[in-house]
Amino acid sequence: MRSRGSPESRGIGDFLSDLIGRKKGLLIEQEAPWLIPELPERGKILDAGAGEGDWSRAFAERGFEVDALEIDENSIGGGRKNWKNVNLIKEDVITFVRPQEYDVIWANFLLNNLMPEEILITLDNFYQSLRNDGLLSGHLRFKNNEEEEAFCSQLEKAGFSVKLFDKLEFDDDLIAPDPSDRYESVFKIVARKA
Repeated sequence: MRSRGSPESRGIGDFLSDLIGRKKGLLIEQEAPWLIPELPERGKILDAGAGEGDWSRAFAERGFEVDALEIDENSIGGGRKNWKNVNLIKEDVITFVRPQEYDVIWANFLLNNLMPEEILITLDNFYQSLRNDGLLSGHLRFKNNEEEEAFCSQLEKAGFSVKLFDKLEFDDDLIAPDPSDRYESVFKIVARKA
């Protein structure tokens, strides 16, 4: 039985956050230090698939203007504390386009929740929504090398230049306690609008 708050009942991002023991204001420094040198000093960020808004809040605390894109009412309700200083947008990521509006799109584990045919559509929408030289970043999980290669190919097909595509190292047993949900790897990704 899965209880609320157990790793099995929550998203992998929430579970990773708890493993690291994040502190308010340090989410980016603790979970994505590799992103910091890539971020502009200021600008506008879209947190695509924002969930309960932890990343949205972290970006806002760093001085960014943040749009949090989330359609799931349970996630939105669970993240009430995080929506201060954040513009919450209740819209489907697959149809969301704001031409050249964002400096950064953060899509943390979002693309893993889409159907394969929806990923390229979403990447194209992200490309259109980024300003020139805009940044697409986040974490993704893959079950095998073929999935990794296919995703890189999709990024390039959508017009992105991949700057960083590195595997994170950690104990697989901590990440996926349910053997049927094991992923071979989790990657940190940074791609620029070419």
